[in-house]
Amino acid sequence: MSAYVSAFELFSVGVGPSSSHTVGPMRAARDFAVRLRESGDLDRTARVRCTLFGSLGATGIGHGTPDAVVAGLRGEDPATVDPDAVRRAWSDRPDGGTLVLAGAHGVRFAKDDIEFAPRMRLPGHPNAMTLIALDSAGAPSQRRRTTRSAEASSAAKASRRARRRGRSRSCSAAPRSSWRCATSTD
Repeated sequence: MSAYVSAFELFSVGVGPSSSHTVGPMRAARDFAVRLRESGDLDRTARVRCTLFGSLGATGIGHGTPDAVVAGLRGEDPATVDPDAVRRAWSDRPDGGTLVLAGAHGVRFAKDDIEFAPRMRLPGHPNAMTLIALDSAGAPSQRRRTTRSAEASSAAKASRRARRRGRSRSCSAAPRSSWRCATSTD
């Protein structure tokens, strides 16, 4: 083990001003949209709702969190997206317009589909959010609770490492809240 740490291990490329309020939520939202597509639930999705808790809810607008969530739901990657495309993704969008999830499926999306809950905290981390996909009857088809805004990034990195070592990582939706991930050997 080396005592030196690369700058690439400390920092990630992405939009700012605060990676915990933009890059993390954007990755989590993108991961959610990709999981909807991969599970076959994307075409049944009529609406998506997001709740930003604690720190994300308190400072989200100033830090661009809702813009990052919308960009992530569209399928944008924080490492490659044009920052100008993120900065106004929520704030300048028409209320009640169409949002194209994962670049493939349009849903109705209003600004109040992102809710701010600054006085509520989820266990585990001050930067937490939930994403819920609703069908045309308003019933949830998938839910995801992210107790760290960077969770999507960490899970993706763990999956890539596990695949390189000949293991697979599978995730499934648990009723009413979080994704449960298990690593197994092939």
